[in-house]
Amino acid sequence: MDIMKNIRETKIREVMSREVVWLNEDDPVEKAVNVLCSSEVSMLPVRNKKGLLSGQMVERDLLKIIINPSKMSPEEIMMEPLVALSFFPKSVKEAMRPINLELSPDDTVEYAAREMFRKQTTLAPVIDNGKLVGIITEDDLVRLLSEPIGKVSCTIVKIKPEEIKP
Repeated sequence: MDIMKNIRETKIREVMSREVVWLNEDDPVEKAVNVLCSSEVSMLPVRNKKGLLSGQMVERDLLKIIINPSKMSPEEIMMEPLVALSFFPKSVKEAMRPINLELSPDDTVEYAAREMFRKQTTLAPVIDNGKLVGIITEDDLVRLLSEPIGKVSCTIVKIKPEEIKP
């Protein structure tokens, strides 16, 4: 299949990750750290008490929080360690970020890639009728793009040297 045709016609539902690990807004930040460290994801969707998507916990944000939650200089932290610790968020709700892009399972991969680039995000939740049904990531997009290339390279590898005519 033509790579560009593949991108234009493939729906997100065909390439998205369907197994979604959730956090709740009232979960402690430590749980977010543990789940992110023990899984192969870099973002976790967060749901509110009604079970609706309310935000996302991003690995990069947690690293910033862990390294310096107070945004104080190293000298200030040494002088006032208890003040610095007071800035550490207690719950996921305090540390999460809002969702900046939601996609539909019926959106095309081309649209997803364009919007993810425009919004400068590496992943986006896929919402159907108000419910989270999956996540699409840069990895999903790269995997789709690499399929036709992989088929070509497999074909090349199958050619034996003696079959090549001068």
